[in-house]
Amino acid sequence: MNNEEKEEALEWLVEYLTVDHQDFYDKFRDNLRKKKKRAQKKKVQTRKSNVEEKVNEVGKRAHKMFPK
Repeated sequence: MNNEEKEEALEWLVEYLTVDHQDFYDKFRDNLRKKKKRAQKKKVQTRKSNVEEKVNEVGKRAHKMFPK
């Protein structure tokens, strides 16, 4: 498949999805957005848990160094 054929196939696919099957395209786009949001939430949760672990480690170290 040469570049011209690839470009024609891509144009056909875009037209097929955006004109002929708009509802499918909309669902696909919405699902991608949902996946991105979930991934971002996971990253934030991971960062929060990493920070909490570091705070706990620092607290344990400080307690070992300076017991009451």
